[in-house]
Amino acid sequence: MSVTAWSPRRWFIFAAVILTPTLLISLSFDPWLMKPAKPTGDGLEYDAIAFSLQQGRGFSIDTRQIDWRHTYDSTEQLRAEYKFHLDSPVRTLPATGRPPLWPAIMSGIYLVAGRTPTGFALIRSAEALCIALAGALATALAAQVLRDYLVPTVCEHSRFNWITFCTNFSPTVVIFFFVTNRTLVSYTTDFLTEPLALLLTQVFINFCYQLCGSEGKRSMRLIFLCGLTLGMMILTRSLFLLWLPGIWLIVVCITQGSYVHKLRLATILIIVACVVCGPWWIHNCWQLNRWMPLGTQGPITLLGGYSDQALASTSGDWQFGPEQELRSTLAHNRLFQQAANDTSRELMVVESARSATHAWILKHLQDLPTLAWKRIITHWNPYSGPSLIWKAMALVGAAVVIRANKRVSCLLLGLPILSTLVVAAIYTTGGRFLIPLYGLLFCLAAIGWAGLGLFSEAAKPSRN
Repeated sequence: MSVTAWSPRRWFIFAAVILTPTLLISLSFDPWLMKPAKPTGDGLEYDAIAFSLQQGRGFSIDTRQIDWRHTYDSTEQLRAEYKFHLDSPVRTLPATGRPPLWPAIMSGIYLVAGRTPTGFALIRSAEALCIALAGALATALAAQVLRDYLVPTVCEHSRFNWITFCTNFSPTVVIFFFVTNRTLVSYTTDFLTEPLALLLTQVFINFCYQLCGSEGKRSMRLIFLCGLTLGMMILTRSLFLLWLPGIWLIVVCITQGSYVHKLRLATILIIVACVVCGPWWIHNCWQLNRWMPLGTQGPITLLGGYSDQALASTSGDWQFGPEQELRSTLAHNRLFQQAANDTSRELMVVESARSATHAWILKHLQDLPTLAWKRIITHWNPYSGPSLIWKAMALVGAAVVIRANKRVSCLLLGLPILSTLVVAAIYTTGGRFLIPLYGLLFCLAAIGWAGLGLFSEAAKPSRN
Protein backbone atom coordinates (compact mmCIF):
# COMPACT_ATOMS: atom_id res chain seq x y z
CA MET A 1 0.00 0.00 0.00
CA SER A 2 1.42 3.41 -0.96
CA VAL A 3 1.12 6.30 1.44
CA THR A 4 -0.30 8.34 -1.40
CA ALA A 5 -3.25 5.93 -1.68
CA TRP A 6 -5.00 7.66 1.22
CA SER A 7 -5.43 11.41 1.07
CA PRO A 8 -5.71 13.50 4.27
CA ARG A 9 -9.46 13.64 3.63
CA ARG A 10 -9.66 9.84 3.67
CA TRP A 11 -7.63 9.75 6.85
CA PHE A 12 -10.07 12.27 8.38
CA ILE A 13 -13.05 10.08 7.50
CA PHE A 14 -11.29 6.92 8.71
CA ALA A 15 -10.34 8.54 12.03
CA ALA A 16 -13.82 9.98 12.55
CA VAL A 17 -15.40 6.58 11.88
CA ILE A 18 -13.10 5.00 14.48
CA LEU A 19 -13.09 7.71 17.15
CA THR A 20 -16.74 8.77 17.21
CA PRO A 21 -18.34 5.41 18.06
CA THR A 22 -15.43 4.44 20.30
CA LEU A 23 -15.76 7.53 22.49
CA LEU A 24 -19.56 7.43 22.50
CA ILE A 25 -19.62 3.75 23.45
CA SER A 26 -17.09 4.38 26.21
CA LEU A 27 -19.21 7.28 27.45
CA SER A 28 -22.37 5.15 27.43
CA PHE A 29 -20.89 2.93 30.16
CA ASP A 30 -19.94 5.86 32.38
CA PRO A 31 -22.17 6.33 35.46
CA TRP A 32 -22.14 10.11 34.94
CA LEU A 33 -23.70 9.94 31.48
CA MET A 34 -27.20 11.08 32.47
CA LYS A 35 -26.33 12.93 35.66
CA PRO A 36 -26.01 16.72 36.06
CA ALA A 37 -22.69 18.54 36.22
CA LYS A 38 -20.11 17.07 38.59
CA PRO A 39 -19.77 18.73 42.01
CA THR A 40 -16.08 19.47 41.34
CA GLY A 41 -14.86 21.97 38.78
CA ASP A 42 -16.65 24.75 36.91
CA GLY A 43 -19.41 22.62 35.41
CA LEU A 44 -22.14 23.87 37.77
CA GLU A 45 -21.47 27.47 36.80
CA TYR A 46 -21.69 26.69 33.09
CA ASP A 47 -24.89 24.79 33.83
CA ALA A 48 -26.33 27.80 35.68
CA ILE A 49 -25.57 30.09 32.72
CA ALA A 50 -27.04 27.62 30.23
CA PHE A 51 -30.17 27.28 32.38
CA SER A 52 -30.54 31.07 32.48
CA LEU A 53 -30.23 31.25 28.68
CA GLN A 54 -32.78 28.49 28.30
CA GLN A 55 -35.18 30.46 30.50
CA GLY A 56 -34.68 33.60 28.39
CA ARG A 57 -32.84 35.58 31.06
CA GLY A 58 -29.63 36.03 29.09
CA PHE A 59 -26.08 35.37 30.23
CA SER A 60 -26.53 35.42 33.97
CA ILE A 61 -26.12 33.31 37.08
CA ASP A 62 -29.01 32.97 39.53
CA THR A 63 -28.45 30.21 42.05
CA ARG A 64 -31.70 31.12 43.84
CA GLN A 65 -33.79 29.52 41.10
CA ILE A 66 -35.70 26.61 42.60
CA ASP A 67 -35.76 24.69 39.31
CA TRP A 68 -31.99 24.94 39.00
CA ARG A 69 -31.34 23.94 42.63
CA HIS A 70 -33.82 21.07 42.50
CA THR A 71 -31.55 19.17 40.12
CA TYR A 72 -28.89 19.07 42.83
CA ASP A 73 -30.98 18.61 45.99
CA SER A 74 -33.85 16.37 44.91
CA THR A 75 -32.52 13.46 46.99
CA GLU A 76 -30.49 13.12 50.18
CA GLN A 77 -27.60 11.60 48.23
CA LEU A 78 -27.51 14.55 45.83
CA ARG A 79 -27.71 17.03 48.70
CA ALA A 80 -24.70 15.36 50.28
CA GLU A 81 -22.71 15.41 47.02
CA TYR A 82 -23.47 19.05 46.24
CA LYS A 83 -23.57 20.35 49.82
CA PHE A 84 -20.72 22.81 49.30
CA HIS A 85 -22.48 24.50 46.39
CA LEU A 86 -25.97 24.41 47.91
CA ASP A 87 -24.75 25.91 51.18
CA SER A 88 -22.76 28.67 49.47
CA PRO A 89 -24.33 32.15 49.43
CA VAL A 90 -26.76 32.51 46.53
CA ARG A 91 -25.69 34.77 43.68
CA THR A 92 -27.65 36.77 41.14
CA LEU A 93 -25.44 38.61 38.65
CA PRO A 94 -24.54 38.89 34.94
CA ALA A 95 -22.27 36.04 33.85
CA THR A 96 -19.30 38.11 32.67
CA GLY A 97 -16.77 35.82 34.33
CA ARG A 98 -17.27 32.95 31.88
CA PRO A 99 -16.88 33.05 28.07
CA PRO A 100 -20.20 32.51 26.28
CA LEU A 101 -19.77 29.91 23.55
CA TRP A 102 -19.94 26.67 25.56
CA PRO A 103 -22.90 27.67 27.79
CA ALA A 104 -24.70 28.86 24.64
CA ILE A 105 -24.25 25.40 23.09
CA MET A 106 -25.44 23.78 26.32
CA SER A 107 -28.53 25.97 26.39
CA GLY A 108 -29.31 24.96 22.81
CA ILE A 109 -29.24 21.33 23.89
CA TYR A 110 -31.50 22.16 26.84
CA LEU A 111 -33.96 23.85 24.50
CA VAL A 112 -34.16 20.69 22.41
CA ALA A 113 -34.02 17.98 25.06
CA GLY A 114 -34.78 19.87 28.25
CA ARG A 115 -32.60 20.09 31.32
CA THR A 116 -33.20 16.41 31.88
CA PRO A 117 -31.08 13.24 32.03
CA THR A 118 -31.39 13.10 28.24
CA GLY A 119 -30.13 16.67 27.97
CA PHE A 120 -27.18 15.88 30.25
CA ALA A 121 -26.35 12.82 28.14
CA LEU A 122 -26.48 14.91 24.94
CA ILE A 123 -24.11 17.49 26.43
CA ARG A 124 -21.59 14.81 27.27
CA SER A 125 -22.08 13.26 23.84
CA ALA A 126 -21.35 16.66 22.29
CA GLU A 127 -18.10 16.78 24.26
CA ALA A 128 -17.18 13.31 23.00
CA LEU A 129 -17.97 14.40 19.44
CA CYS A 130 -15.71 17.45 19.81
CA ILE A 131 -12.83 15.20 20.87
CA ALA A 132 -13.52 12.75 18.03
CA LEU A 133 -13.56 15.50 15.39
CA ALA A 134 -10.41 17.05 16.82
CA GLY A 135 -8.74 13.65 16.59
CA ALA A 136 -9.87 13.22 13.00
CA LEU A 137 -8.51 16.67 12.08
CA ALA A 138 -5.20 15.91 13.80
CA THR A 139 -4.97 12.62 11.93
CA ALA A 140 -5.60 14.41 8.63
CA LEU A 141 -2.94 16.99 9.51
CA ALA A 142 -0.39 14.26 10.24
CA ALA A 143 -1.19 12.63 6.89
CA GLN A 144 -0.86 16.00 5.14
CA VAL A 145 2.54 16.78 6.68
CA LEU A 146 3.79 13.29 5.87
CA ARG A 147 2.60 13.53 2.28
CA ASP A 148 4.09 16.99 1.79
CA TYR A 149 7.52 16.36 3.30
CA LEU A 150 8.22 12.65 3.88
CA VAL A 151 6.59 10.90 0.91
CA PRO A 152 9.36 11.87 -1.55
CA THR A 153 11.86 10.16 0.73
CA VAL A 154 9.66 7.09 1.09
CA CYS A 155 9.05 6.80 -2.63
CA GLU A 156 12.78 6.40 -3.21
CA HIS A 157 12.45 2.94 -1.68
CA SER A 158 10.72 0.42 -3.90
CA ARG A 159 10.44 -2.37 -1.38
CA PHE A 160 8.05 -2.41 1.56
CA ASN A 161 10.47 -2.05 4.47
CA TRP A 162 10.58 -0.43 7.90
CA ILE A 163 10.57 3.12 6.57
CA THR A 164 7.55 2.61 4.33
CA PHE A 165 5.70 0.78 7.11
CA CYS A 166 6.27 3.63 9.57
CA THR A 167 5.23 6.30 7.12
CA ASN A 168 2.18 4.52 5.74
CA PHE A 169 0.65 3.79 9.11
CA SER A 170 1.91 6.67 11.24
CA PRO A 171 -1.42 8.63 11.13
CA THR A 172 -2.96 5.76 13.09
CA VAL A 173 -0.71 6.82 15.96
CA VAL A 174 -2.90 9.90 16.39
CA ILE A 175 -6.03 7.75 16.52
CA PHE A 176 -4.42 5.39 19.02
CA PHE A 177 -3.47 8.18 21.42
CA PHE A 178 -6.89 9.83 21.19
CA VAL A 179 -8.58 6.53 22.06
CA THR A 180 -6.25 5.54 24.89
CA ASN A 181 -5.51 8.90 26.53
CA ARG A 182 -7.36 8.75 29.85
CA THR A 183 -7.20 12.50 30.37
CA LEU A 184 -9.06 13.20 27.13
CA VAL A 185 -11.60 10.44 27.72
CA SER A 186 -12.32 11.80 31.20
CA TYR A 187 -13.37 15.16 29.75
CA THR A 188 -16.30 13.53 27.98
CA THR A 189 -17.98 13.21 31.39
CA ASP A 190 -17.56 16.86 32.43
CA PHE A 191 -19.41 20.04 31.53
CA LEU A 192 -16.15 21.86 30.82
CA THR A 193 -14.75 23.79 27.87
CA GLU A 194 -11.70 21.61 27.17
CA PRO A 195 -13.24 19.42 24.41
CA LEU A 196 -14.63 22.42 22.50
CA ALA A 197 -11.35 24.31 22.96
CA LEU A 198 -9.46 21.26 21.66
CA LEU A 199 -11.65 21.08 18.55
CA LEU A 200 -11.46 24.80 17.73
CA THR A 201 -7.71 24.89 18.32
CA GLN A 202 -7.22 21.95 15.96
CA VAL A 203 -9.38 23.64 13.31
CA PHE A 204 -7.23 26.76 13.71
CA ILE A 205 -4.02 24.75 13.37
CA ASN A 206 -5.24 22.99 10.22
CA PHE A 207 -6.21 26.31 8.64
CA CYS A 208 -2.83 27.79 9.56
CA TYR A 209 -1.03 24.83 8.02
CA GLN A 210 -2.84 25.47 4.74
CA LEU A 211 -1.81 29.10 5.09
CA CYS A 212 1.88 28.11 5.12
CA GLY A 213 1.84 27.31 1.41
CA SER A 214 -0.85 29.72 0.19
CA GLU A 215 -0.64 32.92 -1.79
CA GLY A 216 -2.97 35.52 -3.25
CA LYS A 217 -6.72 35.31 -2.67
CA ARG A 218 -6.53 31.89 -1.06
CA SER A 219 -4.23 33.20 1.66
CA MET A 220 -6.68 36.03 2.37
CA ARG A 221 -9.59 33.57 2.66
CA LEU A 222 -7.57 31.43 5.03
CA ILE A 223 -6.65 34.47 7.12
CA PHE A 224 -10.34 35.26 7.62
CA LEU A 225 -11.07 31.62 8.52
CA CYS A 226 -8.17 31.62 10.98
CA GLY A 227 -9.39 34.88 12.52
CA LEU A 228 -12.95 33.57 12.82
CA THR A 229 -11.74 30.37 14.49
CA LEU A 230 -9.40 32.24 16.81
CA GLY A 231 -12.27 34.50 17.87
CA MET A 232 -14.36 31.43 18.67
CA MET A 233 -11.45 30.02 20.66
CA ILE A 234 -11.38 33.17 22.80
CA LEU A 235 -15.16 32.96 23.25
CA THR A 236 -14.61 29.42 24.53
CA ARG A 237 -11.64 30.14 26.79
CA SER A 238 -10.61 33.72 27.56
CA LEU A 239 -7.04 32.54 28.09
CA PHE A 240 -6.57 32.42 24.31
CA LEU A 241 -6.64 36.23 24.28
CA LEU A 242 -3.14 36.10 25.74
CA TRP A 243 -2.06 34.10 22.70
CA LEU A 244 -2.75 36.98 20.31
CA PRO A 245 0.75 38.57 20.26
CA GLY A 246 2.39 35.17 19.80
CA ILE A 247 -0.04 34.12 17.09
CA TRP A 248 0.56 37.42 15.29
CA LEU A 249 4.30 36.64 15.27
CA ILE A 250 3.75 33.03 14.18
CA VAL A 251 1.55 34.12 11.26
CA VAL A 252 4.23 36.60 10.19
CA CYS A 253 6.72 33.71 10.14
CA ILE A 254 4.58 31.17 8.26
CA THR A 255 3.07 33.33 5.51
CA GLN A 256 4.74 34.03 2.18
CA GLY A 257 5.51 37.31 0.43
CA SER A 258 7.10 40.58 1.42
CA TYR A 259 7.36 41.64 5.04
CA VAL A 260 4.68 44.28 4.49
CA HIS A 261 2.36 41.60 3.14
CA LYS A 262 3.14 39.26 6.06
CA LEU A 263 2.50 42.02 8.60
CA ARG A 264 -0.78 42.92 6.89
CA LEU A 265 -2.05 39.33 6.90
CA ALA A 266 -1.14 38.79 10.56
CA THR A 267 -2.80 42.04 11.58
CA ILE A 268 -5.97 41.23 9.64
CA LEU A 269 -6.19 37.87 11.42
CA ILE A 270 -6.01 39.53 14.85
CA ILE A 271 -8.55 42.18 13.83
CA VAL A 272 -11.01 39.53 12.61
CA ALA A 273 -10.65 37.63 15.88
CA CYS A 274 -11.29 40.79 17.89
CA VAL A 275 -14.33 41.66 15.76
CA VAL A 276 -15.77 38.19 16.48
CA CYS A 277 -15.27 38.76 20.22
CA GLY A 278 -16.42 42.40 20.08
CA PRO A 279 -20.12 41.88 20.94
CA TRP A 280 -19.24 39.82 24.00
CA TRP A 281 -16.68 42.34 25.19
CA ILE A 282 -19.19 45.16 24.75
CA HIS A 283 -21.75 43.09 26.69
CA ASN A 284 -19.33 42.75 29.62
CA CYS A 285 -18.44 46.42 29.71
CA TRP A 286 -22.11 47.36 29.53
CA GLN A 287 -23.13 44.99 32.32
CA LEU A 288 -20.30 46.03 34.63
CA ASN A 289 -20.43 49.71 33.68
CA ARG A 290 -16.66 49.87 33.39
CA TRP A 291 -13.86 48.87 31.01
CA MET A 292 -13.68 45.14 31.72
CA PRO A 293 -14.13 43.38 28.36
CA LEU A 294 -13.05 40.02 29.80
CA GLY A 295 -15.39 40.31 32.75
CA THR A 296 -14.62 39.59 36.38
CA GLN A 297 -12.97 36.18 36.27
CA GLY A 298 -9.40 37.10 35.33
CA PRO A 299 -8.33 39.29 38.29
CA ILE A 300 -10.04 37.01 40.81
CA THR A 301 -8.54 33.83 39.37
CA LEU A 302 -5.06 35.34 39.09
CA LEU A 303 -5.02 35.68 42.87
CA GLY A 304 -4.86 31.89 43.17
CA GLY A 305 -1.83 31.78 40.88
CA TYR A 306 0.16 34.45 42.72
CA SER A 307 -0.18 33.45 46.35
CA ASP A 308 1.77 31.89 49.20
CA GLN A 309 -0.19 28.66 48.71
CA ALA A 310 0.79 28.44 45.02
CA LEU A 311 4.43 29.13 45.82
CA ALA A 312 4.46 26.56 48.63
CA SER A 313 2.93 23.82 46.50
CA THR A 314 5.31 21.50 44.70
CA SER A 315 3.46 22.03 41.41
CA GLY A 316 3.01 25.80 41.52
CA ASP A 317 -0.63 25.11 40.68
CA TRP A 318 -3.49 27.57 41.01
CA GLN A 319 -5.06 27.44 44.48
CA PHE A 320 -8.69 28.05 45.44
CA GLY A 321 -7.84 28.98 49.04
CA PRO A 322 -6.82 32.63 48.46
CA GLU A 323 -10.12 33.45 46.75
CA GLN A 324 -12.06 31.71 49.51
CA GLU A 325 -10.19 33.66 52.17
CA LEU A 326 -10.74 36.94 50.34
CA ARG A 327 -14.46 36.35 49.95
CA SER A 328 -14.75 35.30 53.59
CA THR A 329 -13.00 38.47 54.73
CA LEU A 330 -15.11 40.72 52.52
CA ALA A 331 -18.30 39.04 53.73
CA HIS A 332 -17.73 40.74 57.10
CA ASN A 333 -16.99 44.10 55.51
CA ARG A 334 -19.77 46.65 56.08
CA LEU A 335 -19.42 48.27 52.66
CA PHE A 336 -19.53 44.85 51.04
CA GLN A 337 -22.70 43.95 52.93
CA GLN A 338 -24.37 47.23 52.00
CA ALA A 339 -23.51 47.01 48.28
CA ALA A 340 -26.48 47.49 45.98
CA ASN A 341 -26.36 44.04 44.40
CA ASP A 342 -24.21 40.98 43.75
CA THR A 343 -22.59 42.64 40.74
CA SER A 344 -21.31 45.46 42.94
CA ARG A 345 -20.04 42.94 45.45
CA GLU A 346 -18.28 40.97 42.70
CA LEU A 347 -16.57 44.14 41.52
CA MET A 348 -15.36 44.73 45.08
CA VAL A 349 -13.90 41.22 45.03
CA VAL A 350 -12.20 42.05 41.73
CA GLU A 351 -10.59 45.22 43.10
CA SER A 352 -9.45 43.51 46.30
CA ALA A 353 -8.04 40.54 44.35
CA ARG A 354 -6.22 42.85 41.94
CA SER A 355 -4.64 44.81 44.80
CA ALA A 356 -3.67 41.65 46.67
CA THR A 357 -2.10 40.09 43.57
CA HIS A 358 -0.14 43.24 42.77
CA ALA A 359 1.14 43.48 46.34
CA TRP A 360 2.13 39.81 46.40
CA ILE A 361 4.08 40.08 43.14
CA LEU A 362 6.03 43.13 44.35
CA LYS A 363 6.85 41.33 47.59
CA HIS A 364 7.96 38.10 45.89
CA LEU A 365 9.84 39.26 42.79
CA GLN A 366 12.72 36.93 43.64
CA ASP A 367 10.34 33.96 43.74
CA LEU A 368 8.75 34.52 40.33
CA PRO A 369 11.32 32.49 38.31
CA THR A 370 10.87 29.53 40.67
CA LEU A 371 7.09 29.79 40.41
CA ALA A 372 7.24 30.04 36.62
CA TRP A 373 9.49 26.95 36.42
CA LYS A 374 7.10 24.96 38.62
CA ARG A 375 4.24 25.92 36.31
CA ILE A 376 6.13 24.83 33.21
CA ILE A 377 6.93 21.45 34.76
CA THR A 378 3.28 20.99 35.76
CA HIS A 379 2.04 22.19 32.37
CA TRP A 380 3.80 19.28 30.65
CA ASN A 381 3.26 16.61 33.27
CA PRO A 382 3.11 13.62 33.71
CA TYR A 383 6.48 12.25 32.66
CA SER A 384 5.89 8.53 32.96
CA GLY A 385 3.92 5.72 31.36
CA PRO A 386 2.04 6.40 28.10
CA SER A 387 2.52 10.16 28.48
CA LEU A 388 6.28 9.74 28.40
CA ILE A 389 5.98 7.65 25.23
CA TRP A 390 3.95 10.13 23.19
CA LYS A 391 5.94 13.10 24.45
CA ALA A 392 9.21 11.44 23.47
CA MET A 393 7.75 10.62 20.05
CA ALA A 394 6.57 14.23 19.74
CA LEU A 395 10.14 15.42 20.36
CA VAL A 396 11.32 13.21 17.51
CA GLY A 397 8.50 14.61 15.38
CA ALA A 398 9.63 18.13 16.24
CA ALA A 399 13.12 17.31 14.97
CA VAL A 400 11.64 15.90 11.74
CA VAL A 401 9.51 19.01 11.19
CA ILE A 402 12.43 21.38 11.82
CA ARG A 403 14.48 19.46 9.27
CA ALA A 404 11.63 19.34 6.76
CA ASN A 405 10.39 22.92 6.65
CA LYS A 406 11.19 25.97 8.79
CA ARG A 407 7.88 27.65 8.08
CA VAL A 408 5.84 24.65 9.19
CA SER A 409 8.03 24.19 12.25
CA CYS A 410 7.24 27.77 13.32
CA LEU A 411 3.57 26.77 13.45
CA LEU A 412 3.74 23.25 14.89
CA LEU A 413 6.37 24.11 17.49
CA GLY A 414 5.51 27.76 18.01
CA LEU A 415 2.06 27.09 19.49
CA PRO A 416 3.28 24.70 22.24
CA ILE A 417 6.04 27.18 23.10
CA LEU A 418 3.49 30.00 23.20
CA SER A 419 1.19 27.98 25.45
CA THR A 420 4.08 27.27 27.81
CA LEU A 421 5.09 30.94 28.03
CA VAL A 422 1.53 32.04 28.79
CA VAL A 423 1.17 29.44 31.55
CA ALA A 424 4.50 30.48 33.06
CA ALA A 425 3.25 34.07 33.16
CA ILE A 426 -0.13 33.43 34.81
CA TYR A 427 -0.86 30.05 36.42
CA THR A 428 -1.55 26.42 35.65
CA THR A 429 -4.17 23.96 36.83
CA GLY A 430 -2.63 20.51 36.67
CA GLY A 431 -1.85 20.62 32.95
CA ARG A 432 -5.40 21.49 31.83
CA PHE A 433 -4.16 24.35 29.66
CA LEU A 434 -2.23 21.90 27.46
CA ILE A 435 -5.39 19.98 26.50
CA PRO A 436 -6.27 22.19 23.50
CA LEU A 437 -2.91 21.27 21.95
CA TYR A 438 -3.22 17.51 22.35
CA GLY A 439 -4.22 17.09 18.70
CA LEU A 440 -1.10 18.96 17.56
CA LEU A 441 1.12 17.06 19.99
CA PHE A 442 -0.25 13.67 18.92
CA CYS A 443 0.28 14.76 15.31
CA LEU A 444 3.93 15.44 16.14
CA ALA A 445 4.10 12.02 17.78
CA ALA A 446 2.82 10.44 14.57
CA ILE A 447 5.43 12.33 12.55
CA GLY A 448 8.00 11.16 15.10
CA TRP A 449 6.98 7.55 14.49
CA ALA A 450 7.58 8.05 10.78
CA GLY A 451 10.81 9.83 11.62
CA LEU A 452 12.09 6.80 13.49
CA GLY A 453 11.87 4.88 10.24
CA LEU A 454 13.63 7.65 8.33
CA PHE A 455 16.44 7.97 10.84
CA SER A 456 16.96 4.22 11.11
CA GLU A 457 17.15 3.94 7.32
CA ALA A 458 19.55 6.86 7.11
CA ALA A 459 21.76 5.27 9.77
CA LYS A 460 22.30 2.11 7.70
CA PRO A 461 25.76 1.92 6.07
CA SER A 462 25.84 2.70 2.39
CA ARG A 463 26.19 -0.27 -0.01
CA ASN A 464 28.14 1.78 -2.53
